[in-house]
Order: sequence, then structure tokens, then C-alpha cells
Amino acid sequence: MNDPNEERLEAALTQMLAEAHNKDAATNILAMLFPKAEKLLKTFVSVDTDKDTTKLKRRIAERDFAANYFSLTPEGELWGRSEFEDAVSSRPDEAFRRLQKKVDAASAEEGSDVRRIFLELLDARFSSSASLNQEWLDAILAASPNLLLQPDEDRRAIFSIDNEDRLRWIIVHGFKSLSNSARASMLKAAIIKADDLSLLADIVRSFVGDLVAGGSSGRSKDDLGNEGEAIRTLLLERVKEAAAAGTIWKNARPGHLLWFWWGNSGPDEVKSFTNVAIDSETGIRGLLDVTVSRVRSTAGDYDQVQKSWEEIVDLEALESRAKQLIGSSENEADVRLASRFLDALQRGRNGRF
Repeated sequence: MNDPNEERLEAALTQMLAEAHNKDAATNILAMLFPKAEKLLKTFVSVDTDKDTTKLKRRIAERDFAANYFSLTPEGELWGRSEFEDAVSSRPDEAFRRLQKKVDAASAEEGSDVRRIFLELLDARFSSSASLNQEWLDAILAASPNLLLQPDEDRRAIFSIDNEDRLRWIIVHGFKSLSNSARASMLKAAIIKADDLSLLADIVRSFVGDLVAGGSSGRSKDDLGNEGEAIRTLLLERVKEAAAAGTIWKNARPGHLLWFWWGNSGPDEVKSFTNVAIDSETGIRGLLDVTVSRVRSTAGDYDQVQKSWEEIVDLEALESRAKQLIGSSENEADVRLASRFLDALQRGRNGRF
């Protein structure tokens, strides 16, 4: 017995197609975009069902592209399939230059979507077929500071997703098809070359974990063959060099570097550094910023300073300096930064998690 809903849909599609200028083309387009239409119209269009591949092919089932199919004026700033494929077929650094060019030509809201969709498509590409190579890894790391500073948060899922998540996924998924030795070799080369260590500190820590008790356990050092400890040491040296030179605060996520340092050297070294940094203009600004995290809640979002930061910095001393800053600084940005920290610190102490 036929489904009456399907019969009505089939009749509506048939009537609509009868008025199309090119019935065959319109039929194939509907079949490609709507799997149910393909069945009702008895038309076969070969389309992969793998989620990563369907994202690359712009199926309407992918929420990022569904809205454009119903728009009378599709957003020209978003990525077309051929445009994306053309971009990623060029040199990786050129692909990111094209991304920035599109962002510059878009509004602020559209620019956020341009970045987000580009990264999600890149993740789909490396998840479904392509393997990450050294040139792509270096380009991703070189582009990461700007992308990390523009989070392009997507809160439509249960958990919010931002560019930090997207960049991490691209690298982790791109590593899956590589041998342990290839991953290790690429990471070592990247650590030596990278200007910003934020993403590397996050990635390497996820592989090798921490050495201190109570730290992160990591995914598996075996994923890097017998090079896990050498990679840990190499990155730790670069983090310490950045701290000594004062450039640690120029990284997009200084907190990632501090926690990597803590996890592999313990709290004493890191606190020795932050005790000095707290008295410098750059250091106090950096610490007031990195210690505050945004909590997403159905009851309302808020900032807080988690108690765990006591492993990195003397929070009471930082509180005292923040109050001094509010009372003495004529820099409005510094006053706002200090006030934000103090409010977040109080929320953390009140146990609002």
C-alpha cells in the first residue's frame, strides 16, 4: 500500500517539473539535493553517503548549506564546491590567502561563516581522502593565530565549537592515515619552524600527555612511534625559549603554552616565571586574560577563573595587582581587563560551575 504523503509529494514534484525549462536537469538536481525525491522520481544520481563526502558535495542534508538552497539570493561569500576544490588544489599557503581574501570582501557576519565553512570542509577533506603533508601542516599552523583570535563559535550543537576545535580536528584527522614515523617527523619539523606554538602545544599534549601527577594522560604516545619523548622535549625547549624572550604572550593562546610547560616540568618552574611576569606590563595583561574562561550555560553565559590556575600563577597576588591596576591605570582597556578578571575570580570562588 502506497504512502499517501509520498503520493502527494510525487504529484507536486511532477507538476513542478512539468513547468521547468529543462525537465531532465531539474529532475537530476532535485534527486541530488533530496534523497527522497530521488526515490519518488525514479532517478538515480550517484552521491556518496559518507558524511565527510556529503559535506564536500554540498548535500542539502548538511545544515551549513541547506539555507542557501531555499534562498532567492544565495550568499555569494560562502564557498562553492568548485571554488573550494580549486583553492585547496593550489599551494596550502595560497589556499589560506584565498580564504583571507574572501573574508576581507565579506561582512563581519559572513566572514565568520566563510572561515568556519572553509575549515569544516578542509576537515572533511582530510577525514575522507587526503592525507596531511608537511606543507599543509605548516600552512595550517601559520594561519592558526588569526583563526584562533577569530573563534567563529558555532553554538547550534550541544557543545559550542570554535576554530580551535576545527583546527585540531583537521590535524588529528589528517594524521590518521599516516604512519607513526611520518606523524613524528612532521611534528618535529613543525615545532622547529612554527612562530606560534598554541596549536602545537595542544596537539602534542593530546598525544603524549603530561609527566606530572594529575595531569593529562594523552591519547597514546605510541601514535608517534618511539619519538614521543623527543617531540615533548623539543616543544618544551621552544616554550621555555618563548618565556625567556617574553614572546610567550604574543602567541594566540599563551595559556596552552603555560599548561604544556606545567605538565612537563611541574608547577615550580612555571610559577617562578609568572611571579616575575606579574610585575611587567605585558605579563600582567597576559595573565589577567588567559586565566579567564567563558562558561556557556542555558541559564546565561559568564566568565570564571578556575581554581586549577593556582598551579600556574599565584591568584591572590594576581588579584592584588588587578586591584592596583584599577586604582592607578589611566588605560581604559587595562581597567576593563582587570575588572573582568576580578569578577571572574569571584565567580570561581563562589563555586559556580
